[in-house]
Amino acid sequence: MTHCIVVIGPSGAGKSTLVREFVRRHPDFELIRTHTTRPARPAESDTHIFVTDEQFEQTEFLGTVDVFGARYGLAPFAADGRVPVVLLRVFVLDAFAEFFPDAKVVQLEAPVQVLQTRLTERGDADRADAAALAAEIEAGRARADAVVDTGGSFEESLEALAAAFAGLFR
Repeated sequence: MTHCIVVIGPSGAGKSTLVREFVRRHPDFELIRTHTTRPARPAESDTHIFVTDEQFEQTEFLGTVDVFGARYGLAPFAADGRVPVVLLRVFVLDAFAEFFPDAKVVQLEAPVQVLQTRLTERGDADRADAAALAAEIEAGRARADAVVDTGGSFEESLEALAAAFAGLFR
C-alpha cells in the first residue's frame, strides 16, 4: 500500500480529534479505525471499534498489540481509492510496519505541559507522566517524516496537519 499515512503521537496530542475532522473535510482520506478492548473515552465513539475480549478473539487482524492493559488490533481494510490514515503510538509502530512498508509517518505533539493538562482534563491523569510523554515525543520524532505541533488552536493545528499531509507525497 504505497499511499498510507500513519499518525503517531502521545496521548493528548490530538490524533483522534484532529484526524477525524481532517478526514471529514477531505474526503480523499479515510480514517482506518483500530479495534480495542479498552473502554471508550467521552467523545471517542468513532475513533476506534470498541469490542469485548470475545469479539476481539473472533476478529481477523493484520496485527495486534497489548498495551496499557488493553488489546489493539488492525483488521484488513480497503480504502476504496482514498488515502488510508491509521492512528498508532510510536511504540506499536514496529508491530504494524510490515503491513505499511511505504507508509509516511506524521507525528503530532504538543509541549509536555499542554499534554498533561489535556490528559488531566479528560480524566487520564494516570497517563500524564512528564518523563514518559517527553520520551514518546523524542522516539516519535526519530521515526516521523513530518512533525505537527498541536499546542496551538484547533484550527491552527488542523491547518498544520493538512500542510504536513500535502507535503508527504510531493
